[in-house]
Amino acid sequence: HSNIGIATGTTSGLLVLDVDPGKGGQASLDRLQQQWGPLPPTLRQWTGGGGFHLFFCDPPEQIVRNSAGMLGPGVDVRGEGGYCVVPPSLHLSGMPYTWDQTCLELAAAPSWIVDRKESKALVPVSSQLSSQGKLIPEGQRNTILASLGGTMRRRGMSRESIEAALSVENDHRCIPPL
Repeated sequence: HSNIGIATGTTSGLLVLDVDPGKGGQASLDRLQQQWGPLPPTLRQWTGGGGFHLFFCDPPEQIVRNSAGMLGPGVDVRGEGGYCVVPPSLHLSGMPYTWDQTCLELAAAPSWIVDRKESKALVPVSSQLSSQGKLIPEGQRNTILASLGGTMRRRGMSRESIEAALSVENDHRCIPPL
């Protein structure tokens, strides 16, 4: 009654691109491939939640960390210290994880995944900076807003003031706002 997970990063030599179309992942991946070129054929699995995982060789000369949404909404990287659920596991939806039999080889991870070059295609250049600071993409909103809230609290701001400030940051910097 348990699912199976594989460690990613240096432990297994695997780097996984986790694409969640329900959160805009397919559109983000399409834009990334328009900007950086098509992904090489590599091992793929379908998740029980309607997304997919692309498996690549973890580059031995570089530590690639996990990220959520850094490459675009709905596109996460599973690297050092991460893991990936694999078949025959069942998703919370009750649907199984399954292997795509199209390609059973592992490709080298493209440099734009390894180096985390954010896609300029995801946010228009003219709106990459707001008057208050850098825009916060989906996948990083909770972490960044929580960090800002913690900083304000440590500096003695009241709960009401923190909520008001975070509401403004959310409205002006989060893409899309929470």
